[in-house]
Amino acid sequence: FGTGHHATTQFGIEALERLELTGKKVLDVGAGTGLLAMVAAKLGARAYGVDLDPITVPIARENAELNGLDLEFFEGVLEDVLHLAPFDVLVCNLFAELHMLLMPEYVEALTEHGELILTGILADRLPMVLDALERENFRNVQTQRNGEWMLCTASR
Repeated sequence: FGTGHHATTQFGIEALERLELTGKKVLDVGAGTGLLAMVAAKLGARAYGVDLDPITVPIARENAELNGLDLEFFEGVLEDVLHLAPFDVLVCNLFAELHMLLMPEYVEALTEHGELILTGILADRLPMVLDALERENFRNVQTQRNGEWMLCTASR
């Protein structure tokens, strides 16, 4: 867990690498050990992370410190960090059902032309995520598959 070897984490890393992040504000939602926030920071972003699990937040902070990165990680849910919004990019490694439920908050958290990176989606659950993206008027929706896992990216 949190090593970057899982397909969902790899999707998040690759999607971040395709963006110009210098000077951008990025939030890692469901940050876990903080890997995606750290990648965003290494790519030039001002990165933050939020996770509901009280065990992972101190680990994420320690990982950032060990990598010489000054990142802020918060224990809680997306709603708890909306005071930091808007973000240029959200990278969210969560289950499809959570993406569907959080879609209105993703809209609230992003800048007008913000980028959304969604991973952690099982292929058979992709339609519910696509429906939620359409409902919230996201555009430039793209998907990628690796075995049973899907990546979905979109723009506001």
